[in-house]
Amino acid sequence: MGPWPVILLALLAASLEPVLAKIAYRSGVTPWDLLYTKSVVAALLILPLTRRCVWLSGSQRMAVIQVALLLLCTNTCLLWAVQSLPAVSVITILSTTPALVALVNQRRGRDRLTWRFWSGFSLCFGGVGLSLGTPQPGLAYDVAGLALVALALASSTLYRTRLEDVTKAVSPLVVSTYIFWVHGLLCWLFLSPPPGSTSTIGIWLGLAAAVANVAFLYSIRRVGATNMSLFNLLQRPLVVVIASWTLGESMTGWQWLGVVLVLTGIRQAQLRRA
Repeated sequence: MGPWPVILLALLAASLEPVLAKIAYRSGVTPWDLLYTKSVVAALLILPLTRRCVWLSGSQRMAVIQVALLLLCTNTCLLWAVQSLPAVSVITILSTTPALVALVNQRRGRDRLTWRFWSGFSLCFGGVGLSLGTPQPGLAYDVAGLALVALALASSTLYRTRLEDVTKAVSPLVVSTYIFWVHGLLCWLFLSPPPGSTSTIGIWLGLAAAVANVAFLYSIRRVGATNMSLFNLLQRPLVVVIASWTLGESMTGWQWLGVVLVLTGIRQAQLRRA
């Protein structure tokens, strides 16, 4: 079986997360409530989902804890950033992640970047911008918000490139199990439990997060962090499409053009490992 079924599963599960979160926000749930519920529920569901838990060596355990903290840093920074920046601005900045991952992997001798990659990435970046629609005015230049997005961008880049090393030595199922156990434990220790009204949406959000992470890690091992970061750009237009179906949000012709540009750019930008 090729990597495409796992890649599509990762994209679909990850795209459901923001839609579920938006549904929760409409009922008055706070971002911290969602972070707690998502992390704890995913920690409880991950072992039945992966059915893989082995005792790691000291060096392997530290490596997995490091990537878990990087992912938690990314998620936390984004929760804070969207409070002071428009979501469109945040997503547009994060769309530069594949370029940073590619540059890091090129420096480490993993990828060879050609004009096809940069032209394809340019199409993807432009397509993401079109698919997001017209930015909302206000707060676009909040310094603290921009700093948080920059930190999220750096931690996300390190997370993806480090995962390539970790998943070569440890099964993605085991890595996902440990990641969500670390997240669940930290949230349980340092955050207050949310009201019971978030339990239903939290279960679905935790399940989507767990499935997305397992599939994402498998995909990185199959196609590399750079290519998977490119595929991940499709998540933004996919969120727009899913939201238009489930939340009644209409899509413009420019947004549909953005989806086409992302698909074209991903095909153009695919690269071979060095």
